[in-house]
Amino acid sequence: MVRGVLASVVASFLFGGMYYFSPFFAPLTGEQLFGWRMLATLPLTTLLLLYTGQGAQVQAIVRRVQRYWRLGALLLLSAALFGVQLWLFLWAPLHGLALPTSLGYFLLPLAMVLAGRVVFKERLTRMQQLAVTLAAAGMAWELLRGAGLAWPTWVVVIGYSAYFVLRRLMRTDSLAGHWLDVLILLPACLWF
Repeated sequence: MVRGVLASVVASFLFGGMYYFSPFFAPLTGEQLFGWRMLATLPLTTLLLLYTGQGAQVQAIVRRVQRYWRLGALLLLSAALFGVQLWLFLWAPLHGLALPTSLGYFLLPLAMVLAGRVVFKERLTRMQQLAVTLAAAGMAWELLRGAGLAWPTWVVVIGYSAYFVLRRLMRTDSLAGHWLDVLILLPACLWF
């Protein structure tokens, strides 16, 4: 459990650092930062995929795509939803929209709980219900104080929720599915 908590803390610091350091990469645009980030992500994710022995899962997904062409179309949609999120993550701070985008990330867990309940019929324990209620009250307070919901907030909340639901429905909610999303985005990254 300690390793999981430590990994979560490190990931949060990396996430925040990457987000708030993007303005220091000028004169690169948000699109160029997105392209470079994805170009760096593919080999690192490939190494992680090989290290964890999940390469066979990629092959299994590819075989499913060969049998069901609609899954291929859904993989394209999944990659597009993912790409928009990663682009916005780097574009927003460069254009003065860091706070509305951050608000979307704060609202995302509540949206995911709602998606889990509506789409997957998941139930919450009493403690989880209490946690969700407190989080919702905190977000409601912030919104009442005038934070507002700008378009980047909606893109994060709706886009990421749709992305995670779609990946779970497609049964690609693994490192292998993430790797395929990054691979599909590679042509767009090279273009930027």
